[in-house]
Amino acid sequence: MANVASASGNSGGSPKIKKQPPRRAKLRGLATLEILDGRTVAARRAHDLARRIESDLGGIDQMTAGQHQLAQHASVLGALIESDEAQWLQGKPVDLTMWFAAVNSQRRILTTLGLDHRVARDITPPTFEDIRAEIDAEKAAAIEANSGDAE
Repeated sequence: MANVASASGNSGGSPKIKKQPPRRAKLRGLATLEILDGRTVAARRAHDLARRIESDLGGIDQMTAGQHQLAQHASVLGALIESDEAQWLQGKPVDLTMWFAAVNSQRRILTTLGLDHRVARDITPPTFEDIRAEIDAEKAAAIEANSGDAE
């Protein structure tokens, strides 16, 4: 596209046309999270979140390429969400529509990865009989350890 500039020094008064240099395709390749050097807080946080998500999924060696991509997307969204939250808590304006969209996108990604399921743990309190049996077992182990020392 050409820009029209005023004709300074042109006696004819006709405008001069400056030619724009052609746009060049980026030949260096695509930027990825892996090639970032981590100088920014956001990059470091995204890397940290990615490693934690990968760990939750059993390690990068156990993940498919698709899972790795989803983990990376979730980690970048996580860093973005945290940044927006910090901005809002400092009283700075935040686009809440974008924040909600990012939170929902991250939640869907984490659900797709299977990270929304928690292993249920038994929280039933022990009975008095269970406590008594544990105390008796500890006493028996202490007596056995002491009798072994006496020999």
